[in-house]
Amino acid sequence: MQLMIMDLKKVPTEDNTLPPRSSRYSSLPIIASVTSIAACVICASVKDWLSFKMILLGMVSSGITSSIMCTGTITLGRVKPADGVPPGDGMLLLDNRIVILRGNEEDVNAVTKGKLRLKIKGGVRTLLFCASIALSQVTLQLIYMPSGSLPGQFMFLLSLLVSGGCNLYLSAKEEDVRSSALITLLDTPEVTTYQTNSRTTAAVLACLALCWESDTLIPANVLRDIVPIRTKPWNALSQILTKNIKDRNKKFDYRNSDDLDVQEKLLLTELIGDAHAAYDRYIRDYV
Repeated sequence: MQLMIMDLKKVPTEDNTLPPRSSRYSSLPIIASVTSIAACVICASVKDWLSFKMILLGMVSSGITSSIMCTGTITLGRVKPADGVPPGDGMLLLDNRIVILRGNEEDVNAVTKGKLRLKIKGGVRTLLFCASIALSQVTLQLIYMPSGSLPGQFMFLLSLLVSGGCNLYLSAKEEDVRSSALITLLDTPEVTTYQTNSRTTAAVLACLALCWESDTLIPANVLRDIVPIRTKPWNALSQILTKNIKDRNKKFDYRNSDDLDVQEKLLLTELIGDAHAAYDRYIRDYV
């Protein structure tokens, strides 16, 4: 189980744009371009100038549309909270990951409710122009490519498959790209990552991250959101943790409950062991 604590320190405004930067996906267009250039060279070597022109047409068309799209800017559309709203720490629950967002309400809204927007000069007209270029390219290739030689058609299909594969891969990694852009726009917030062996440890760390400095959040409710069970040992652990957080204890203080049977006491002892380790780790890192 992974726990991420993200401390948001800067709220991007509508004027903040994503700066140009390289990423691990930057090499994909280069791969597609090199493949297309190689295909053009092979077509020229067999003197199939029709296939050569159609592949070159695709390169020029893609280059023009990509250049136009690169002139746009990526901004973060935010939801502005009401004046006087207290800190809006939040929590995102995934299957094997818990993400804690700490900061003011506007920061948290930027992550949970904000939208990345691409602004291009000319707006819809520019997009229609790019679409018309792409449509013209496809139409010409559909008309003329059947007249090409067999090697030329094979090279055309190869370049098409490589380019399509790169686009499909980027589409599959859309969430990673958007997350990277969001982190960059948020001025790379401080992120602490914990790898835990149990959900109990992750739940206790998350509860501490949200409730230690908050007077409004109830630790028991936070624990219930992460681990929605109602057993006696878990309820006892919830009460113990709530008391420690309320008293701001620097050392984890606990007592075994007397109204549990032998098996429940064994389970509570195991839960307390995980909670104790998580409590000490958080106090050491943040308090």
